[in-house]
Amino acid sequence: MQAGAAGAMRLETIGGLAFTFQSMVLVFAILLCVLSGSPAKRSPAFLSWMAVTYAVNILVWQQMYFGHQAFLEMGETGWLLGFPAATAWQVYRVWFAGVVLIAVYSAGFRHYVLSEDDELRFEELLRKFGDSWD
Repeated sequence: MQAGAAGAMRLETIGGLAFTFQSMVLVFAILLCVLSGSPAKRSPAFLSWMAVTYAVNILVWQQMYFGHQAFLEMGETGWLLGFPAATAWQVYRVWFAGVVLIAVYSAGFRHYVLSEDDELRFEELLRKFGDSWD
């Protein structure tokens, strides 16, 4: 692989914006998960687990972004399982960060998002008003 300082110079003006935008996208995804839960059930434990998932996701994003930036600036990189370091973070760890969010969300789904009582009440409403919505 070859890279020169020209690559780093090209990204100098937009690199920070790209990093910030992706960081905000990660926050947005976590907030959507938080907002899907019942406001009455948004406990500190739930919010803590969401913060952990954000921390994992932002760690992967930081390693990927800054690894690529370092490669552009120095022209050298480490290798992991056949890929340059920044690419290895993307190939082997981005999916893991998503799995952490899915696992946390799935494990707490019945408690924080749709409890059995909420589901029963919803089914009752469907029975009561279901025909009138056609």
